[in-house]
Amino acid sequence: MNYNLEIDIINQQSLQSKRHFIWKFCQKIKCINEVNKLKGQSKNNKTLESFANLLDADEKNIFTNNFVNKDIDNFWYLNYFSKNTYYRKLKQVVDLFFTYIKEMYKNEK
Repeated sequence: MNYNLEIDIINQQSLQSKRHFIWKFCQKIKCINEVNKLKGQSKNNKTLESFANLLDADEKNIFTNNFVNKDIDNFWYLNYFSKNTYYRKLKQVVDLFFTYIKEMYKNEK
């Protein structure tokens, strides 16, 4: 499977479509890790942690609340950012995420 081709196609979609893809990707990683934990396996997919560690504090806050923990309050960001600043930083996080996973799957055929 050529993940880069799929990533390129998704990367041309709307911000909402990209956000949905990232949310599903994060949920899949979390499920895999939970299954491994239930099986007593110590292997853990560190993709989300590795990506989050590359981000600055604001970006990490946005990534965690939007995709990893999925805060119930859709307006959580108003406690931290103006709406314009939030969406500018969100777009930056989304772009960085696609760059990160594209590099991750670069050598897969």
